[in-house]
Amino acid sequence: MDSSDPNGFLSALFDLSFTQLVTPKVLKVIYVLALVFGGLTYFAYVVVAFNVNSGLGVFVLFIAGPLGFLFAAVLWRMALELAMSIFTIAEKATAIAATLDAGGGPDAGTPPAAGSSSAPPPPPPSPPGSLLG
Repeated sequence: MDSSDPNGFLSALFDLSFTQLVTPKVLKVIYVLALVFGGLTYFAYVVVAFNVNSGLGVFVLFIAGPLGFLFAAVLWRMALELAMSIFTIAEKATAIAATLDAGGGPDAGTPPAAGSSSAPPPPPPSPPGSLLG
């Protein structure tokens, strides 16, 4: 499930078992398209504002437009970083599961400590007067 496979976009796109993720591969393109759309929107607002009033046009050109563009860029970036984080967690969880399924683990390959056994400890004794004991 490695999203950095350079030749795997089309194979991931048509992977019917969903073992390869497509979304991490297109996040950069989505962000660039969002920035381009934001720039075009900014330009359209400036044109409309100048058609309404030159004072409004100057306000949109120098104050409202850049602030709106930056706000939109920050929101897009945060949303895409959240999506990337979710996919990174999924990839790492899959790698951990594969390691555990293969018999590995945090203490695989280390001998048990002296005097310890692999059997679970006995249950604690029942309190006096209980129905269990």
